[in-house]
Amino acid sequence: VRLLGAKVGGNLECVKGTFNNPPDLEISGSGIALSADGINVKGSVFLRDEFVANGEVRFPGSEIDGDFDCRKATFNNPEAQAEKNAKALNGKRLVVKGAVFLDLNFCASGVVDLASAQISGPLECREGKFENATVDLTDASSGPLIDSGCEWTQPGKLYLDGFSYRRIANDEPINVGQRLKWLGLQPVRSFHPRTYLQVAKVLRESGDEAGGLKVLEKMEDRRSAAEHRTLPRIWSWILKITIGYGYYPKRAIWALIVLCGAGWLLYSNGYRARTMVPTEKGAYDDFKMWGLVPDHYPQFSPLIFSLENTLPFVKLGQSDKWQPEPSGQDPGQLRPETGSRCSFADSPAFLTWFLRGQILLGWVLATLFVAGVSGVVRKE
Repeated sequence: VRLLGAKVGGNLECVKGTFNNPPDLEISGSGIALSADGINVKGSVFLRDEFVANGEVRFPGSEIDGDFDCRKATFNNPEAQAEKNAKALNGKRLVVKGAVFLDLNFCASGVVDLASAQISGPLECREGKFENATVDLTDASSGPLIDSGCEWTQPGKLYLDGFSYRRIANDEPINVGQRLKWLGLQPVRSFHPRTYLQVAKVLRESGDEAGGLKVLEKMEDRRSAAEHRTLPRIWSWILKITIGYGYYPKRAIWALIVLCGAGWLLYSNGYRARTMVPTEKGAYDDFKMWGLVPDHYPQFSPLIFSLENTLPFVKLGQSDKWQPEPSGQDPGQLRPETGSRCSFADSPAFLTWFLRGQILLGWVLATLFVAGVSGVVRKE
């Protein structure tokens, strides 16, 4: 049935219609059931209520002033019978001033192509069945997206790059986990950050700031997985665990707290083992001999010492007065002052290396925290 370039002053109604021209590689011209390329419809198009098409239904470049209604319709053009990427519904560059209804048990086998379609109203896929279809929404636009209860296609068969929609208007609140699964149906090899940015934008505008951040972090996970160079992947891993790619800078604060707490425990143990010692010679000699320092000398505070060496530019008077034993005894060596042997955790060599690492890591975490708060590392 050919309606190429036709002008319809009212509705195009095919309710309960059946169009048969199934694909057959041995028959020329087979595989197209209804061809309405470039049609102009002043009303609505109704391909609904048990409408069945065996073969491609074509509406590329068409203009419809009303709705494009395919509720409870079946579109069959399976790849098993035709060439690869055979289209069940071809709505490429379709312009619809109303809504598009692919819902209420709408069923498709083949490609549902709405690439570059412009839909002024909602795109309704509620309870649609696309599990045997490939859905192409590349560069399409619509009003609200409604897809509660929709059985979307298989992984690798959903194309969303450039698809924009004003909001997700399901009756239930947006489930971030389900929306991430929806994004995960896109081809693995073609990572498109715009699809994640669109979902994050919709979530934030709906008031779910935490959900939006979760989507953005997943976007960076996908970006990192698509990176083949070693150094950028390592850098992405560092950003993820420290500041959540810049979306969770508070992680760096928790890392600094853990680093400070670890230093507190280690320096406390070192002080009891006399491997944390004064920097001044007189106090050093007294401490090594008696385990005490002169009254005028600052007492050792392992917490303050750790805090001072964790946070850059913080000076509290401990790091200038105390240090790991400069003799650098290794684990297992005998301590002359106590007659005991150094363990790994309180050996001067270990404490020296831990102190250096603590200072370096403190600088890195503090810098990344500032970068995360300021948004420098975000890739939105």
